[in-house]
Amino acid sequence: MIVRDLVVISQQLPAAAATQAAAATGAEVEMVADLAGLVAALGRPRQRPVRVLSVLNRFILPAGLLRSLNEPAYNIHPGPPEFPGVAPEAFALYAGATSFGVTAHQMTARVDDGPIVALLRFPIPPDTTRLALAAAAGRAVWQMFGQIVPRLVRQPTPLGILDQGWTGRRTTSADYVSACALTPAATAAEIDRRLRAFGDGSAGQFHIDMHGRRFVLAAGPREG
Repeated sequence: MIVRDLVVISQQLPAAAATQAAAATGAEVEMVADLAGLVAALGRPRQRPVRVLSVLNRFILPAGLLRSLNEPAYNIHPGPPEFPGVAPEAFALYAGATSFGVTAHQMTARVDDGPIVALLRFPIPPDTTRLALAAAAGRAVWQMFGQIVPRLVRQPTPLGILDQGWTGRRTTSADYVSACALTPAATAAEIDRRLRAFGDGSAGQFHIDMHGRRFVLAAGPREG
């Protein structure tokens, strides 16, 4: 039985995601791309109460908006509880993690901070690159989306909370930028480690500041 409609805020899910979710559940599922669209969707008259799901969304929902909802909003984070925040796949590789995953949780005013309601894990194969791990996380996000949407529209009460909390330090954009700034003291092994973990293939991503000048790394990992 459908007891809730759903508004999904995302900039990366395909537009067909809402259509597929609606067809699979029978609920009204609306996709929006920004905060203005979310506010408009929440203001529309509906026959059923609505739940909010954030997926691969770069906007932080304001605390006032979250408080105005009658029940929790949810987010799917493309990383496990050990790696909350920005670029979790990069920091996982840098830390030498052997497994990764995606996390569904209640939303609060802080990023990746609310109670966890679902968790999906998978191993990290040896020599995995950042882009490969991000792609695997994207597939896991889609899998989690397919699992959690039916619960959100059919379950009258908030989703049950797992006995699992956030355990890692919440990384920021500043942490990511700092990781791409190499130092003269960095060893060859440390440079290779950062290239593997944080490299995204873009030109000029890594640099080193010396003697009042900035030198930009133009090549990929060293050969031989």
